[in-house]
Amino acid sequence: MAHQHLQATMPGIHLGEDAQKRSSEIAWCTDERTLQIATSLIYEANRNAGWWLDISYPEQVQVTQYFQGGHYDTHRDSQVDHHAKRRFVNNPEFPLPLDETDQPQMVGLVRKLSLTLNLSHNHEYQGGELQLEIDDQSHVITGLAGSATVFPSWTQHCVCPVTSGERRSMVLWVSGPPIR
Repeated sequence: MAHQHLQATMPGIHLGEDAQKRSSEIAWCTDERTLQIATSLIYEANRNAGWWLDISYPEQVQVTQYFQGGHYDTHRDSQVDHHAKRRFVNNPEFPLPLDETDQPQMVGLVRKLSLTLNLSHNHEYQGGELQLEIDDQSHVITGLAGSATVFPSWTQHCVCPVTSGERRSMVLWVSGPPIR
């Protein structure tokens, strides 16, 4: 469903100084049903994990393709304190920093939960594992097509280099007020 509603792909970007930190292609999915399904997975994980974070607003769904050699080095999707909350800008420049928005409903919010949903079958690629860094331990996540991983957006994580084939995933972030 996500692939049917894709806009044109573009190189994946990293909102930082090191452009080599990420090698991928991304596209934005505008399908409301896809957004609804992905958002429901995040809300369910928020309850089931016992996080009970105050979340309220999903961003647009991003579909990412990692070709051979593609990767995304260790990063965080957000900081969640008051210094990271979004402020409104009228004429944003691309790429938009995480603390700016041109959407009034996002003002004052920060990313709190991240979702990665594997769209590729495990025989279609090698490498490309999602790796989460939690309490000084690395957790390597591989999964079948359709498997989802939800984690707090401040968790350090990476996508290991794809050694062959193509890895496709869907990514979504849900925002809420800064953590106090």
